[in-house]
Amino acid sequence: VLPQDAASINSELQKIALLADEQGQVPESAHTAIQQTLEGDIFRLLTAIQTSRQTAPVWQQLHEYNQSGESLIFAFLASLTREARNLWQLCMGERPAMPPSLIPAKKSLAQAMGPVGIAKLWELASTAERAIKTGEQSPEQAFDFLVAELSLVFHPTGH
Repeated sequence: VLPQDAASINSELQKIALLADEQGQVPESAHTAIQQTLEGDIFRLLTAIQTSRQTAPVWQQLHEYNQSGESLIFAFLASLTREARNLWQLCMGERPAMPPSLIPAKKSLAQAMGPVGIAKLWELASTAERAIKTGEQSPEQAFDFLVAELSLVFHPTGH
């Protein structure tokens, strides 16, 4: 997800420039520092929910993303479905395109979720998108429902 103004874009480019070596190349070890995107937040959120750790800081950051613009819900949904695809590939023994340093943690999450849990991520994203596009829910309502349902992927209530 790209920042929505030129100052933010410039700031992000300056961060990348600081990580680059004399030849202008960003070393592989610095790639994780660059990946401060929604996708990373979604993975942190899913991991925090799965392990029942403090999720409040991640929820707060996602809530701030949601409040910053109506179109951001679609960026969130796209990132969620991409993360689900990566988890699916790892669960099925494939190697998705991602930095090798991220694979062990994501593979662990994929195995914990299993195919049914990962498929539920796609279902939730699809449901939220349909609710918005049909006018059944506002983007904010769909986002709130989505994040509430995400916690049930790991901790079903038994209903």
